Amino acid sequence: MNGTANCYQIEPLNAVYSFNCMVKGNSNESVGEVSTLEVLWETDSYMRKAELGTVISSVELSNDLAVFTLPNELDEGNALIAAKDKDGTILWSWHIWVTDTPVNHDYTKDNTRYVVQDRNLGAARGDHGSGDEWKESCGLVYEWGRKDPFAAGNFTNTSSSFSIGDYISNPTVIPSNWNNSGWDTVSKTMYDPCPVGYRVVTKEVYACLTASGEYSNGWNFLYDGVNTAWYPVKSKTYADGSISYWSDCYMWSSSSSSNCFYFGSGGGTSPSHGTGTKELAVRCMKDDPEKKGGSENYTVSDNYKW
Repeated sequence: MNGTANCYQIEPLNAVYSFNCMVKGNSNESVGEVSTLEVLWETDSYMRKAELGTVISSVELSNDLAVFTLPNELDEGNALIAAKDKDGTILWSWHIWVTDTPVNHDYTKDNTRYVVQDRNLGAARGDHGSGDEWKESCGLVYEWGRKDPFAAGNFTNTSSSFSIGDYISNPTVIPSNWNNSGWDTVSKTMYDPCPVGYRVVTKEVYACLTASGEYSNGWNFLYDGVNTAWYPVKSKTYADGSISYWSDCYMWSSSSSSNCFYFGSGGGTSPSHGTGTKELAVRCMKDDPEKKGGSENYTVSDNYKW
């Protein structure tokens, strides 16, 4: 598998995996002199705080690779692995997304095609499910332009403004400002939070959607005039570990202006773009729509690596 990223999506299997922890995201730029690796936080499939060791049982540095193991009994979940220098400063961090391989949907409008994953980034499922299972579809939340997600009970807030360097060395801190240049480009950036081969959707993707059916903790949207994709309501995570849910859907796009997709629960509201703030969910599209294959995942017990 060619390429690196800030997120690696893998199946929930007991196996050993590895990735190149010497480069920054989707780039060839060095992270610096890595001394140690550390798992900063983990979540279960409902995005609740999980005890360390639940998703990743061990991680070690070996020949420029972060080598990590998933435990014997594992459901879907998420983790954040950080590379630190000898002084303990975080040089870079990577999101490990453990879920069944997302399905790709062909969104279309005006003869333009976008290949989009069926679930939010970090989510364990791409449909409503039964009972409270829809909460597994909400995924993790992001500040616009940042590569690292935020998980309930695993972050702090500060009134300070952050530079790009501050974002990198403090992946679990939410400041008063955001990265105004992190995603806004015609191609995938070094700070894009999506897996290899994917990038944050452009705002044109949301113009493909038409609501179908009744509200039920979210909506199904027609994305090609026939087939539907599920979009849950916005989740709100708190530093104390709790999670609440709004009655509206909010999603980021990669545009720095009119960057938020919104659909309201009150009825009569069409999908539209508005300036969003704070932490919202992300959905990923193929960086090259001609490469239609599913999201790739590989074990490395046979020394296969990213």
